[in-house]
Amino acid sequence: MPIEKIRCKRCYHLFTDPEWSAALANHSRLGYVKCPNPDCLQAWWCCEKSNCDAIFTRIANLRRHLKTHHPPPSTPPPHANRQPYCETGVCQPAENEDLSGADTGVDFGGAGSAGGSDIDAFAGYDAGDWDDCGDDTGDDLHELESLPDVDDDDDGDETIDDESQGDSPDSDEDEVVDVAAVAQEVDLLQLLEDDDQSIEDSDLDQPQDEMQHATDAVLYSLFSFPFFEDNARNRAWFWQNYIALMKRNKLVNSLQGLHKYEHMCGGLMGMCWRALHSKKHFGEQNTLPIADTARLFKMMMVAIKCFGELQEDVADLVCNEIESMTGGGTEAFGGDDDDEARTKRALEVLVKKKMSMLSNFPSPSLIIKDNHAMVESLDELMNMIIMSGIPVQYMETPTEYEAALQDEYRREHGPNASLPNQADCNLSSIAASDLLEELKDSVRSEAESDCLGSGEDVVRNTAYWSINAWSDGFERAGLKKKKKGCWMITIDFINPDGNSTSNQHTHVVALGRSNASHTAAVNHVLGQIVDLRKRTRRFCGITGKWIYTSIGLLSYSTDRVERSALLMTGHLGTFGMRSHWAAGMNELRLPVCNACFGDLANGFLNDPAPTFANTVCPRACCDRWDMGSATASTVELPKYYPKNRSNPDTGHAPKFRTVFMEEVKPYRQKFEWLVEGVTFAYKNACSTNRSTMWFKQNVRDFLRSMGVNKEVQEDVCRAAAAFKANPNSNLRFIPLLWLLGIPMHRFINSPMHLLFHGIIKDIMDFCLAFARSFQKGEVFATFVNERLSELESLGLDWCKQLEVPRTYWQAENFLALARVMPAIFGLFFEGGYIPERGATASKSVQQMLNSLHVMISALMSPRLSKDADKIDSYIKIFLSCCHRASIKVYGPSNRKKLIWIGDGNGKSNFVSLLNLPDQIRRYGPVRWYYEGRNERHIQVIKPHLIKNMRSTETYFKSKLDLYFKRKHMELIKSRLEPMRVKREDKHYCRYKSADDVRRKFAEGTPLSASVIEVANSMHTVIAFGGVNAMRVVTVSHDISESSPEICGMPCAACRLGQSSYGVSREDMKRWSVSQCLLLPRKLKGVAFNQEYAFVYSDWDVLDKTNSKGEALLSHMLFSTDVMQDQFEIMNEM
Repeated sequence: MPIEKIRCKRCYHLFTDPEWSAALANHSRLGYVKCPNPDCLQAWWCCEKSNCDAIFTRIANLRRHLKTHHPPPSTPPPHANRQPYCETGVCQPAENEDLSGADTGVDFGGAGSAGGSDIDAFAGYDAGDWDDCGDDTGDDLHELESLPDVDDDDDGDETIDDESQGDSPDSDEDEVVDVAAVAQEVDLLQLLEDDDQSIEDSDLDQPQDEMQHATDAVLYSLFSFPFFEDNARNRAWFWQNYIALMKRNKLVNSLQGLHKYEHMCGGLMGMCWRALHSKKHFGEQNTLPIADTARLFKMMMVAIKCFGELQEDVADLVCNEIESMTGGGTEAFGGDDDDEARTKRALEVLVKKKMSMLSNFPSPSLIIKDNHAMVESLDELMNMIIMSGIPVQYMETPTEYEAALQDEYRREHGPNASLPNQADCNLSSIAASDLLEELKDSVRSEAESDCLGSGEDVVRNTAYWSINAWSDGFERAGLKKKKKGCWMITIDFINPDGNSTSNQHTHVVALGRSNASHTAAVNHVLGQIVDLRKRTRRFCGITGKWIYTSIGLLSYSTDRVERSALLMTGHLGTFGMRSHWAAGMNELRLPVCNACFGDLANGFLNDPAPTFANTVCPRACCDRWDMGSATASTVELPKYYPKNRSNPDTGHAPKFRTVFMEEVKPYRQKFEWLVEGVTFAYKNACSTNRSTMWFKQNVRDFLRSMGVNKEVQEDVCRAAAAFKANPNSNLRFIPLLWLLGIPMHRFINSPMHLLFHGIIKDIMDFCLAFARSFQKGEVFATFVNERLSELESLGLDWCKQLEVPRTYWQAENFLALARVMPAIFGLFFEGGYIPERGATASKSVQQMLNSLHVMISALMSPRLSKDADKIDSYIKIFLSCCHRASIKVYGPSNRKKLIWIGDGNGKSNFVSLLNLPDQIRRYGPVRWYYEGRNERHIQVIKPHLIKNMRSTETYFKSKLDLYFKRKHMELIKSRLEPMRVKREDKHYCRYKSADDVRRKFAEGTPLSASVIEVANSMHTVIAFGGVNAMRVVTVSHDISESSPEICGMPCAACRLGQSSYGVSREDMKRWSVSQCLLLPRKLKGVAFNQEYAFVYSDWDVLDKTNSKGEALLSHMLFSTDVMQDQFEIMNEM
């Protein structure tokens, strides 16, 4: 049937009659219609079926559309009489026989060439015959007209990117379609369908017992392989992996060298054979020997790191290597003696053309949505992960599968080896237990709906797996930050061997511009994660067994700004200061009052770890930082809150947000509560009764009091206006994320941004501002930098210091400062640099620094990080100290100068600390969710993005594809190449000589030491000497009742031992219990008498008992009531 005239869905150009006639003429020749707009030139594949006007940007999408919506009649396939090729090894293919058993000429070989010589060009290949990862733009051509009086384009006219579509990696501008090849591909697709049907009809499917080893069962053919149906490249790779694993040598544990890993490299060996021979054969004999495969793989890894002429020089060197391969290397050049042709052919084998090795590494299917490139199906990515043999720590697994994993681990590591398993991780939290029960309930209900009574057996035979998500923006380079920023979502899961920085356990699943709206990307990824709950059959690349899995989201970690945008909740302002709460800040009642704080401080001597068990002030004058109590303070209603505008037809109002209340009460947000409130506002806005209907201002203020952001407020107003104009309209006004069934508490407060980029940075700026108020800013910076530079020179990996100002500071630098801040900042304020008139304010700042160090240590220390009640007390004492210090420095009348509220719109990190105790009770210590490994993964994808810093979605798609290929290359490299010795983390400093140690000790320089255990006795030692001639000297320390403190940290009188002892690096590593820093107490104008404070790598300190213990609040420091005289320091900043 002739196709009807279309409108280009990319540029909205409507074909004229002459243009349409020319397009139809080209359609009969090329198979697609091209937009005549010179700025677009988009190619469209059109459905020719009756009454169907669907159009697509890729032929693969058209094929899927035809298969789904216009299935062919049940007639014999075109090649039904041909004998299909059996890939199981029982039948041998004829010479030069193609995969399908016919000369189809269809390319299974790889993804199209970029045609360039650098690695960025390789990323932009057209996926060609492998392609099934194009963007899904097969919506109906005719779109809805704009609703009356509703502006559905908030961003104004759409602007064209500075890069044309023709310059993008996925451009189809110059694509020429071979009609015969298209027809043959359709025939091949039909063969795929027939092969799948024949397997089902003959009951040759894998046995129902997923634990049965496949060597005893009928193996899947390539066409019947139940994975990657829409991604032929992945299908061929992992099918050959599957065949190699299933037919591996049973004595694999006795094999040596590369042959030990041959059963895990079937896909690589087959891909290398096809690249070398330029043939599309997939039989077991069409694989390269493992030794030649490893050599060719290494050549490719070298070639992709080179560019231009250097890459050609590498190709010249590898020509002879390729020819010497026993797997057919001589055929690669076809007897050609021309050096230039040989070089070109070598590059085609390694990195260029669609049959090259680089083009045919597996990667998940990718799509483009709303200016973001993202993984189309997380189910496909999960299949790739588990089939690639990447170890996963499950929450619960079937006994048989656990035993199979144990056997495989012992096969490789010895008969007495135990399967690694992390105990100190988030899988031991209450949230993980709740998630496990949710997954079991989902699996059970699904099984019961299919077969009544089978639920419990199915639940027992399923492996349960949790993942964590993270998203944030980052800069690709220091220049043009506003235009070149990127944003990504990652998912990660627990690595059983404890390596939290493993790149194979963190994956980028969405990538786009940082200044774009990320709603569509987040909704797609989270929707895919919800779909992973379904019980799914997968093939394990470690054990060679079939296993059913159910996967759930344990947590989603972001910073506060990102989380507010993601959840569509208010950020800062009156009701959005505290994350996950709709609450106003009453600065007069919320903090602990002076009387309550005095009662606590008086008890610090006997109880330096107080509790706020009684959250009600006995004098009823404060809330003690408790917003959830029955007596929590309220704030006044917004100006246009719909007070007394009730309508009985609109249902019940959400809790604590009725139209009859007089003040706004704090309430913890939940998605169900927000949905109820948004729906209530919409119904009232749709009312036609002018006495009770809500106007736009009423809707906005009502939703603002619930902590809903402006975007949702406008959506509700827009939907209500559309309903009034047309009662049949049904615009969406509830965010999709609220309806996915993911609890809001799973979007957790992440420690890196909350504590270190947030709290520590703000306290650091506060101290600097306080010093500047006395014209001591430069003195303060010089004093601090002298000590920070000394610590930086130690080069310790657990305490990476940089100098102030904090120009290029990262989270690890703020973390390092948090360890030593009292001993450096506090020493300045204690050392007489602040004038006497500021002594009381200086004391309040010291109390704040002491409470900050105690709180951070408790949150990050393995010793206390699970004690939510104690941490709750420390947080409230710290906030009280911040409030008191702000009043002493700026005066009580300036609300915006309170550090926990902040200038301008405010600071949310301080009051959001109050969320941590409940989060710890549910999810475990915050250190389990430290997002440093996700931030570190930015460095994995950033090298792909900094060379050509384009910002089109097709560019991001090509880079994301290259990222997955390189990740798989690194996995194979770890197996084929011997493990290189990595630089061990530097936990202690080794000084040049004993004289150097004694000189620094006498001068009062910060020192690096280690705590070692020898013969059941603990010793603090300092190392010196050469690598192979290392010696240690002991440090003795003593603390008495009269020992001084540095900002609340006890200081010990220290002495170096007279003798030194030789020790090897291995013994030092074996004996080490922890590392520590010795921080001197050197006061201005006072002789140094070898008094040091000790800070340990696990956040402990040397306590008043002269032993390693937790950091505590100082009774000596808090014995001064800084609020007693109400002396205020007013300064101009």
